[in-house]
Amino acid sequence: MKDGNSHSETRDFREGGNARNDNTGNHRSIRISFTLYGETGRILFELRRRGMVRSYADCINQAILLLYKEITEQDLRVARLKTLQSHVEADETG
Repeated sequence: MKDGNSHSETRDFREGGNARNDNTGNHRSIRISFTLYGETGRILFELRRRGMVRSYADCINQAILLLYKEITEQDLRVARLKTLQSHVEADETG
């Protein structure tokens, strides 16, 4: 952690990365260092070679954004289903 007058804080995570937070606790950046092996590494290399991504970091960033989008859409589908089920149950009892 930086001195008490600093507006950011660094936390080390077990995964080997660290995050910088602003005063609200929101993560502004995370530094991760790791090695990809096998098929995942080959795919990353191929995407970069073909010019589909600007860098390995760009590829990882795009993958995380896509994963987050997919999870958010899945959460929305679950919420809609729960709402629909509650309406059906209300209609059956009312």
